[in-house]
Amino acid sequence: VALPMVLGADINYQTIVTPFPGVSSSLRIVLCTERWQGLPSAFVSDNDATSSQEPFEYTADPTTVTNGNIEATVFGNGTVTVRKLDTGDIVVTLMSVMVANTTQETYYAWNVSMSSDAEEGIYGLGELEMDFDNSKPLSYKGNYVDFKANQLNKHFTIPFAISSKRYGIFLNHPGWGGIDMQADSKTIWEATMARQMDFFITVADKGANPYAGIMEHYYEAIGHPRMLPTWATDGMWASKERYSSQTEIEGVVKNYTNHGITPSVLVIDWKHYKCVGDYGFTLNPEVCWPKPSAMVQNLKDMGTTQMFVSLHPWSQDNSNSYDEFMDKGYCLKYANGTTVNWGSWTLKSCKASNGPLCIYNPSIPASRQALWSYLKKDYFDNGITNFWTDGTEPAGRPKGEQGLPGDVVFFNEKRNESVPGEAVFMMWPVWHATGVHEGVVAAGMDANASWTLTRSAWAGSQLQNAIVWSGDISSDFDTLAAQVKNALNVYLTYPYWNTDTGGFGGGDWQNMGELVVRWFQFSIFTTIVRLHGTRDPREPGMIPLDAECDPTGAAGGPIEPWVYGPNTTLSLAGIKKALQIRSDLQSYFRAQLSLQVTAGQPVLRPLWFDFFDDSKAFEINDQFMFGPDYMVAPVLQALNDSAVRQVYFPGSSSVSYTNYFTNELYEGGMTVNVSLQADLLSFPLFKVTSTK
Repeated sequence: VALPMVLGADINYQTIVTPFPGVSSSLRIVLCTERWQGLPSAFVSDNDATSSQEPFEYTADPTTVTNGNIEATVFGNGTVTVRKLDTGDIVVTLMSVMVANTTQETYYAWNVSMSSDAEEGIYGLGELEMDFDNSKPLSYKGNYVDFKANQLNKHFTIPFAISSKRYGIFLNHPGWGGIDMQADSKTIWEATMARQMDFFITVADKGANPYAGIMEHYYEAIGHPRMLPTWATDGMWASKERYSSQTEIEGVVKNYTNHGITPSVLVIDWKHYKCVGDYGFTLNPEVCWPKPSAMVQNLKDMGTTQMFVSLHPWSQDNSNSYDEFMDKGYCLKYANGTTVNWGSWTLKSCKASNGPLCIYNPSIPASRQALWSYLKKDYFDNGITNFWTDGTEPAGRPKGEQGLPGDVVFFNEKRNESVPGEAVFMMWPVWHATGVHEGVVAAGMDANASWTLTRSAWAGSQLQNAIVWSGDISSDFDTLAAQVKNALNVYLTYPYWNTDTGGFGGGDWQNMGELVVRWFQFSIFTTIVRLHGTRDPREPGMIPLDAECDPTGAAGGPIEPWVYGPNTTLSLAGIKKALQIRSDLQSYFRAQLSLQVTAGQPVLRPLWFDFFDDSKAFEINDQFMFGPDYMVAPVLQALNDSAVRQVYFPGSSSVSYTNYFTNELYEGGMTVNVSLQADLLSFPLFKVTSTK
């Protein structure tokens, strides 16, 4: 149905309602000033506003549009009500639209009001660094989510929300705006600069789990991810800020194996180069990185089969890539044609002049190809085929500016036109991941073989084999609790996510053993298990300064599993026990991961995902399901603070739970204080043993 043009404040707009092509029980509602084609989009089957089937003009009031279990009733005044046919419930109503001019011709500011109520829970929306206060709900209801403000380290927004009213909604707008959920009676979806507002609304098919069905339809719309290789999920990833040389790395992996742990992946962090933008082992290579290809092979011989290497999207004056990027126009520019000077992300080891720090523009295909040419030469051709794309928000800010600039220009290759940054800036990590993925495939690798670890994402990043991590978080129990809440929302919007196990910064390796063990007991249920961070203290003698390979002293204190005090034996035993549980559950995890890939089912999910008729399950924000067969209540405080963990067992008494370690039995509906053991070898993990 296409309604006639109506006035939305200053601008006439049209409402178009269609069944979403190829996805059951789903609708597309587009609000537009004209029928746009070829706009940046997350949808894989249809990138145009009107779909392949031209909607018929509105002739009767009201008119219905039906697709499976969902029906929209379209009224002549522009109101659209959406209901689930199996229950007859109206799940959401599009109530009003406001449209206003912006500084850019054909781009508008939009406010779209949709119905809500005080009791509605709203979940998902990406990673917004949830408050660690567990007295606060998991739902975002009552909050405002600002897309621009959340495009930074430890945050990313994907505007897909799942409602406790059993519908999902995605705003297909990669630019800035927000979601205002502060009012009881409505939710306002905002875009500060967009040509149209393009909504995907879905419910589960009749008879399906109401939330599993929503997730399946969401990934049918934006594209299913590929299956992670076994090397990514079977073992732990060893990482640190930072390992400084080939000799150190080979020694670290040997030390891991001597302690009975063989990492499947080793990650090389930044500053292995002389200049930002070298994209290679250019810091004293004869001493620090004499034979990268031999290093790769030596690690494989010890059982560490894959390596990742860090890269940032900046090019510093005097770096290998700088002249090409500047001369060929591959750096990000303002609308007036001036190159953006991206702050002060420079290295003293680089004898640079005062030229602007270039941040490359990944929306330009030739720019992506140029970056790949450098990655291929010094990394890929030496056997390092996976990449840690750090700072992909992108990190930093232009010199003299407080935030990401909206007046920069990106390129839309579908329409062969320039696009204002404010309208598409959240596509940055997608374009960047696309360039790396395109490169490895063009170099002859299978599409599933090479992966990136990235700090930001948007809908579509999953198609480029991007695994997100939660950024530079602190090392303390409060942050661990926040990461659990983060996970419950992130996995409702993005398939592959993890944290720096132990936290990134602020931890004292001599006294943080209990924290690291508890963090491992959480991380073993996430996509990958990756130990990373920068540890303190760094006293001379403990961590000698390497004048040639670590001239700035960037290498933190020791981070490996066997160093954590005050009782290193206890800590190492707890870490190894957690890793053994990951190994023991690996076949189950891979089976659940397969369902994530094919049917959109998150492996780690809120209790209410499986126990959707249990109202109390919606109140729990510090426990989670691991697939349908396990429930986890991670320990989120030190034993000195509490020797018990309160656990809620969702469902009715027909559901039984067995303690993984003690075989004690519990019934659904119970709340129990589970005792915690001082040896750190166990934690509240339960098998769902029967559902009568």
